[in-house]
Parts: sequence; C-alpha cells; structure tokens
Amino acid sequence: MRRWTVILRHYRRRLRRPRVDWALPVALALGAGWLLSAAGGPIPWMMGPLFSSLILAAATGREWAFPAGLRILSQVILGLTVGLTLDLYSVIAAGPTLLGLSVVILLTFSLNMLNGVLLSRWTGVDRGAALLGSVPGAASAIVAMAADFGMDARVVAVLQYLRVLAVAVMIPFVVENVLPAVFPGGMPEPSAADGALAALEDTAGVELAEPGAASFVSAGDLALLVIYGVAGLWVGQRLRLPSPPFLGPFLVAVAGSHLLGAPDAVPGAFFNGALLLLGTWIGLLFDMPMVRKLGRLTVLNLVLLVLLVAATVVLSWLYSLVGGVSLATAFLANAPGAMEVAIAASIKLGAEPPVVVSVQMIRFLVTLFMGAPIAQRFSASGGGDTSDRRQGANGRRASDGQQAATGR
Repeated sequence: MRRWTVILRHYRRRLRRPRVDWALPVALALGAGWLLSAAGGPIPWMMGPLFSSLILAAATGREWAFPAGLRILSQVILGLTVGLTLDLYSVIAAGPTLLGLSVVILLTFSLNMLNGVLLSRWTGVDRGAALLGSVPGAASAIVAMAADFGMDARVVAVLQYLRVLAVAVMIPFVVENVLPAVFPGGMPEPSAADGALAALEDTAGVELAEPGAASFVSAGDLALLVIYGVAGLWVGQRLRLPSPPFLGPFLVAVAGSHLLGAPDAVPGAFFNGALLLLGTWIGLLFDMPMVRKLGRLTVLNLVLLVLLVAATVVLSWLYSLVGGVSLATAFLANAPGAMEVAIAASIKLGAEPPVVVSVQMIRFLVTLFMGAPIAQRFSASGGGDTSDRRQGANGRRASDGQQAATGR
C-alpha cells in the first residue's frame, strides 16, 4: 500500500510540472471532440474540448498551464479562416441600399447590446464580457479575441455558442410557424418553399464549420496559407492591432484571397484543430464557483434570446415594409447569429439570398470591428463583477506559462 502511495505521489508531482501541464488536457480534448463529432453533436471540436477541460479543471481544483504559442496558433488559423470566408463583393453589392441596411444593422446590434447589459446587471458578470458575448455573429472570431481585449473568455465563449445554438434552432421554427401565422403575406410562394423547411431541420442547432472550409488543399495553397499567417502576425504587430494574432492574419487573408484568388479556404482539419486548442484553453480557466455562476447565466440568457428573436421579427416586419423585401428575407437577414443557417434558409426558400448575404456580411464587419472596442470601453467604465475580469486576465497570464496560481 505504501509503495502505491509513493508511486501516486510521484506522478502527481509530474503532472504539476508546466512542461507536461497541457498534454493531459489536450489528450482528453481530442477524445471528447472525436466522440461528440461521431455522435453528430453541435460544434464538436469546440464544445467537446471545452467541456472536457472544464470538468478536468473543476475536478482537480488547480491551475493548468497552457502554452501561449498554441493559443496564438489557434488565433492565426481562425483569423485566416474568417478572412477567406469574407465576401467583399456582397458588401459592395449592397451599396444602393447601404443607408437603410445600416440603420437596421445598428438597431439589431443595439438590441444585442441591451441583452448584454441586462445579463451583467442581473447576474453580476463583468459588463464588458457580457456585451462581447452578446454581439451577433462571428462567434469563433469573438471568442478568439476575448482574452486579448482583457475580457473573461469563459463568459464570452458560453454566451456566444449558446446564442449560436439557440438561434439556429429557433430560425426554422420561426420561419415555419411564426411568420406564416402572424404575417401570412410575408412568406415566399409555396412552390419556392417545397421541401425547404424539412431540409432546414438537418442544420438546426449545428453551426457549420465556417463557410468554405475545405477538407483538402494543394501544396501551393498550403504554402500561401503559411505565408498569409506569418505575414499576418507581422502586420498585426506592426499596426498594433488590438488582437494581432487574429486581426493581422484576417486582414492579410482578405487581401490575398481577393487579389490572388487563392486559396479558397482553410483545410477543415486545421480549422477543427484551432477550435480544439481554443476550447481546451478556455475550459482550463473554469472553476466550480464560475460553473455555478454560468449555470444561472445560461438560463437567463436563453430567456433573453427568445425575447431578442421576437424583437427581431418585429424589426424585420418594419424593414420589409420600408425596404421592399419579403418578411422572410428581412428576418433571415437580421437573425441574431447562426449566419450559415440563415443563408441556407434563404437559398432554399427563395428569400432573396443576395440581400441576406449582404446584410449578414456587413453586420459581420460591424461586429468584428465595433463589438470588442465597445465592450472594452464599458468594461473599463465599470459594471458587473470585476473579479471575473481579474480572474480571466490572471488565467490568461497563467496560460502563457506563468506558474502563479492567481487566477482561481
């Protein structure tokens, strides 16, 4: 018995060493991601690692170091993925109606900001993190940048991905039941919608792996991705962007894809690997008090999301009257998240996909470049539980290799 006690103590000491601190969480994350993916779960390579790391951190009650280099690598890959996804031609095509679209986008953006303010006031989480977690669209991008803006990445990740899942489920329900019942004239002709709602059920609740994510790329395209990533890191540092590892590669990828026309997308395995690293890092920042607080936050956020979608329906009805588009088009264009599901629905319903894509892309840019600075300003001005903000920052410093256990 004494011999086994000595052996257990030996391996316990080894697990506490920083050089192997990340190996066990990543191994568990791989298994969790694979299992959730095999089961057909939503966003498996993000949610699986996040929950496996969360359980590990909460069960052990200790600080787990995570290499800063791996977190930066995940941000670079996500920046490239989102940059290659952005279609500037859709934004340019919206030029004639840009003024009206801008008003609608700002109104929906404001509704989401109100959602964040209420969450902060009623649950006590940091106001900046609640606002950043509530901005619509660009979920993976916002989560990747959260720590660089000094926000609690745990709160931001939970709010963003809960919104994606909830809205993706609600979009088919609203299109199938609410719009025809409340506004009978707002739907496309039945012939255009045949089979569309049944097809939507296949995507409900699941965020696609980002538009254009590829399973295979050529050696030349892979070399271009490496060049874009390295150049993006340099550009981000040179321009002193708020989140250099993400925004730098994002801007370079946008420019490169439109000037060179290549590559088309980041390989799916790379994108999933980036989600795995990001989910693992965020999960390791959790502890039991934070888990209990986020439980209350989740319930309240679901209630507010239902009210947010209801307000979006009303706003979309007003826009359909002024903008001369169908109600289905207006709602899908302004749906607060789950962009891939909304675009797919517009194509299958014949609900003016160009309008939906244009509004979604413009809102994506607004979210990316306005959401984080606004949230950061409100966070600095106070509101919410500042201990969450300090804890998130301490967790980020600990993940960069420091061994001080100040984040718990």
